[in-house]
Amino acid sequence: MKSIPALDGLRGLAVLLVVFRHAAYLGGHANEIPAWLKVSMLNGWVGVDLFFVLSGYLIARPFFSGRVFLWRIYLVRRALRIFPAYIFVIAIVGCIPFYRVSPEAWGWRVFYHLLFLQDYLPSDIVITLWSLGVEEKFYLLAPLFLPWVLSLGSLRRQLLALGAIVLIGPLTRLLTIYFLGPAENYPQFFNLYRSPFHTCIDGLFAGVTLACLQCSKQVHLSRAVARTMFCLGLLGLAVVVLVSEILVDIGVGATIWRPLCLGVLMSLLVGGAVFGGAFSVFEVPIVRWFGRISYSLYLIHVPLIYPALEIAKFLGGGAWGFLAVHLTLSLGSAQLMYLGVERPFLHLKTRLAPSGQP
Repeated sequence: MKSIPALDGLRGLAVLLVVFRHAAYLGGHANEIPAWLKVSMLNGWVGVDLFFVLSGYLIARPFFSGRVFLWRIYLVRRALRIFPAYIFVIAIVGCIPFYRVSPEAWGWRVFYHLLFLQDYLPSDIVITLWSLGVEEKFYLLAPLFLPWVLSLGSLRRQLLALGAIVLIGPLTRLLTIYFLGPAENYPQFFNLYRSPFHTCIDGLFAGVTLACLQCSKQVHLSRAVARTMFCLGLLGLAVVVLVSEILVDIGVGATIWRPLCLGVLMSLLVGGAVFGGAFSVFEVPIVRWFGRISYSLYLIHVPLIYPALEIAKFLGGGAWGFLAVHLTLSLGSAQLMYLGVERPFLHLKTRLAPSGQP
C-alpha cells in the first residue's frame, strides 16, 4: 500500500503536543511564559487522541484493502514494532539521573507492564506508558472485530457497525459514572475515565472508520474537500489547545462526550491527510523526522524532565532554559534510540513479513 507522508507529520505534531504537556510546569518558572502558551502546553495531552486515530486508521487499512491476514505475521510485526524500544526504556529508566522510580513491588510492576496492563493498573514506571496498554489491546482485538465488520458487506452496514462500536466509549463512561460516580479529582478521573482501554475506544475506531471510508470504492473526495476537512481539523485543534485549560472541567458531560468530540476532531485531520488535503509542510523532511522518532520520543521524554531541570537550574536558564535543555535531551535521546533500538528491528520487521500486512 502507498504510504502517506503527511501522516508522519501528524505523528510529529502529536508527539510534540504531548512533550510540551509534560514540560508545562517548567520547574516552577511557569510565570515566565505568556499565559496562552502555558494553557496550550497543558492542553497538549490531546496529542494522545491524535495518536489513537492514527493507530486505528493504520491498523485497519490493510484489512479493508483486502490483504490476506496471517496472525503469525501480524503478531511478529507488532512485537518488533513495539517491544524493543518499550523494553529498553523500562530497563534503563532507573539509571536516568534524578528520575526516581520506587523500588516497591518492582518485579510485579514490571510484570504487568510487560503484559500491557498499565492502563488499568498504575502506570508508575513512566506515566506515558498507559497509552501503550490501550494500543496493545486494540492490536489484539482489531483482527477479531474487523473480519466481522467486513462480512457485513455493504458500506452502510459497515459504517453502522463501526458507529455502534465508537459509541461504546461514551456508553462505558456513562455506566462508570452511574455505578462509581463522577471523578472528584484529576487522579480519579485519569484512573477511571482516561486511562482504561474501554474508555478510549472512540478515537481508535474513529480511525478504523476512516480506513473503511478510504478503501471503499463508493467514497471519492476531491482534493478541495479533503483540504477543507484538514483545515477544519487544524482550526478545531487550535481552538481546543489555545482557548482554555481543558482538564479544569472533569464534570459528567465533559467526561462522557469529550473523548468522542476529540476523536471526531482528530479524524478531520487524519481524514483530510489520507484523502490528499494536508498542507505540504507536513511532508517536509524535518517535520517527518519528528514523526519518525515519535515513538522513542514519547517513551523517553518524561524521565528526561528531571535531569533537564537540574541542568537548567545549574545554568540559571529559567523556563526558557529548561525548555531548551529538555528538548535537546529528549530529541537527541529519541534519535539515538531510533537508530540504535528501533530501526534495526523495523528492518527485521520488513524482512520477515510481506508489505501490506498491518
